[in-house]
Amino acid sequence: MCTSITLKSKEGNMYWSRTLDETFEETVEIKMFPKNYPVQGKDEVFESKYSFMGVGVSFSDALADGINEKGLVGGLLVLVESNWSSRDAILAEGKKPMYGEELVTWILSQYSTVAEIEEAMKDIVLVDEDYIEGAHFPLHYCFTDSNHEHIVLEPTENGHFKVYRDAIGILTNSPEYPFHISNLRNYMHLSGYDRNEPNLIRNEVVKQIGSGSGLLGLPGDYTSPSRFVKGAYLSEFADQPTDAEAITALYRVSRSVAIAPGWEKIDETGESDRNIYWSGYDQNELTIYVQPASTNTISKVKLDTDKSTATSYEVSYNDSFFESVERRASRSDAELERTKFEKAVSAKVFK
Repeated sequence: MCTSITLKSKEGNMYWSRTLDETFEETVEIKMFPKNYPVQGKDEVFESKYSFMGVGVSFSDALADGINEKGLVGGLLVLVESNWSSRDAILAEGKKPMYGEELVTWILSQYSTVAEIEEAMKDIVLVDEDYIEGAHFPLHYCFTDSNHEHIVLEPTENGHFKVYRDAIGILTNSPEYPFHISNLRNYMHLSGYDRNEPNLIRNEVVKQIGSGSGLLGLPGDYTSPSRFVKGAYLSEFADQPTDAEAITALYRVSRSVAIAPGWEKIDETGESDRNIYWSGYDQNELTIYVQPASTNTISKVKLDTDKSTATSYEVSYNDSFFESVERRASRSDAELERTKFEKAVSAKVFK
């Protein structure tokens, strides 16, 4: 199970992120490919039109998510309603057969905008063949371009794509995208503001409990419909960050939908669907941030458009902690902090 969320900064730049959740764990790395490079697919080698990078594994050029030099960013997520077509049927139509696992790599290497992707999907059909032995993942896809246009691609018509333009920049897993958009209507009461006005119930004045009453009713479970609602509303209500704050803000929202081991056990063996990694992308700076779920460390790589060979970058699996040192503040510093605190408290009215 996965969740993709986008945020826009005050400066107008877009940031894209995803959690990748699975029952198995594979060590991931950041893979970077130059333009005009022969990318190795399962059955064919195709030349990249643009340089690009993203999260993948050592034994394959297929990416789960990534970004290219034109700022196009996106990834794949699970959709059980997806389907495929036979290679012979696809070729008989004059279409291009493609493995769903390679679609993110293909799109990032060939296209620069959502409009180009929409046009290309008319000629691409997913083939009903295992990508690796025993692995045939049902998937759908989302992308955001430098024009801040979002698109969702769902191969639900015998491997042919339903294309949703003007998407909202949020995606999770099943059901299909239109369900999730309709489901948002069940949560129109949610607000980023407290309900400060008390109710009068049988002459009893009823006030809100503490704060956060505007979010009362926000789903607390980790089903894909609930994660979609949380991702959509929490990203909408969060304070709009500056560019300097955006990745941290995006990470903070994403943590609300990250699945911890044990929360979603799938059988009596104790095997659990869980978050494997989080990735965040700065679309303007062409930079990726990756944090495996087993560590608190975030690895960072900027796309190098001058490279001429494919490169892999290690993702840290080591925890990092700030080693605190003794603080020796002067009395004048303490008085300044006290004054600042008193002003802040005096300006706040507790009810």
